[in-house]
Amino acid sequence: METNLECGIVEDLLPLYKDGLTRPDTRAFVEAHLKTCENCRSRLAGLDAGPALPAALAERAPLAALRRRMLQTRLKAALLAALLVAAVLCSAFGYLSAPQYLSPEQAGIEIRQTEAGAQVVAVGALAKHSVCRVMAAEPDGAASVLVISCWTTPLERRFAAPNTEHSLGFLPAGHTADSSVYYCPGDGTEDVLLNGPGIPGGGGLITLPRLTLGYYLLAAAALAAVLGAAWALLRKKPAGPVLGALFRLPACYLAGHLLIKGTKTVSYNLGRDLSLILLTALLLWCACQLAAVLWRSRRQR
Repeated sequence: METNLECGIVEDLLPLYKDGLTRPDTRAFVEAHLKTCENCRSRLAGLDAGPALPAALAERAPLAALRRRMLQTRLKAALLAALLVAAVLCSAFGYLSAPQYLSPEQAGIEIRQTEAGAQVVAVGALAKHSVCRVMAAEPDGAASVLVISCWTTPLERRFAAPNTEHSLGFLPAGHTADSSVYYCPGDGTEDVLLNGPGIPGGGGLITLPRLTLGYYLLAAAALAAVLGAAWALLRKKPAGPVLGALFRLPACYLAGHLLIKGTKTVSYNLGRDLSLILLTALLLWCACQLAAVLWRSRRQR
């Protein structure tokens, strides 16, 4: 009778004993009883194991876990496809919005003297679909110099509203209809003098493209080579996954450059080109990371 009473007391104390909430003397009493009572030790082991699932649920648990893994795999595959499609769309937009510079004859630049001042107008057949801007203005008294350019894009050729002429705006203050106006053809050749005596002292003028993309391309290639070699040597080490993720960064930048600029490394629109390259590279890197996760999970099956 005393043994049954002691077992009942210990059984009530087992949850508190398991969670470490008993006083030291109570804990010593429970431990002394557990040394001699097989039944109470079994009850404590049952508490450590947690509640058992019903038989029906236990049979369905592996199938439910398999379904969850399959659903997660499908979601990751769908996200991977969406990232690749986004990268392709970004590349397509880069092509459709790529500037196609017009020759002076195509742009048909005219300088008209109006009541508001000297106005630069593009009246060429393609000018109605062109984007025009003032690239540089360096007023120097009477010998002022203005450089302009006109371009169109495949997207604008398709959707731009027709217009017979396109105003580039008025010459900046200090410029007159007799100011020197140069046209940049956007192909690295010498600028064309459209109006005025030219730059002081004679000679030609060339508006050069930016070369920054070429430097970025070389840096990405060198970094990809170094990280790729380190990854190949340490891919089975704990640092392998990190090196793989780092290697994919410059590799995806190289792929993004090829998708946006092809083999060209010069740019007259550095901000636009670099933004599209970085966006495409980020999409490709996320897709590569997700593909690596899917590949590892498949190998572990």
